[in-house]
Amino acid sequence: MDIETLAARLEEAADLHAIANLKSHYCWLLDTGRTVEAAGLFTEDGVFDGGGQFGRHEGREAVGAYFTRIQQTGLPFVLHGVLTPFIERRTPTTAFGRWYLYMPCTMRDAAGVETAMWGAAWYEDDFLKGADGVWRICEVRVTSHFWAPATKGWVE
Repeated sequence: MDIETLAARLEEAADLHAIANLKSHYCWLLDTGRTVEAAGLFTEDGVFDGGGQFGRHEGREAVGAYFTRIQQTGLPFVLHGVLTPFIERRTPTTAFGRWYLYMPCTMRDAAGVETAMWGAAWYEDDFLKGADGVWRICEVRVTSHFWAPATKGWVE
């Protein structure tokens, strides 16, 4: 293996590691209520697309406002369990990632009643490496499988 090939492989491995850390940091920031910081991991025009369950929010500011609002009103407790990572660098500056999400959480309804819930979904994310060499989230897509009360399970 020549030095150029080795350098390219090393750069790709470093990029994949950086993206895995980015996703982990995103989850931790949301779990600890640091919603504005979590939104700061997105590109300026980044998108959070939570589908029918959580809606679509475009632009870093809108994403941050949504994250803050949902944690204050609808999801006061979340604990992201992201599993089975698949990360693919598609070009030196673009990448795709997919994870399973298994999440215990507390959902609060409009009347303020809180329910312990289990959620399961897929995350499918696009990433962009900026001119500064930092990877950022372009788009998060959540495909929900279920959000079920912990006491009843997901069969119902």
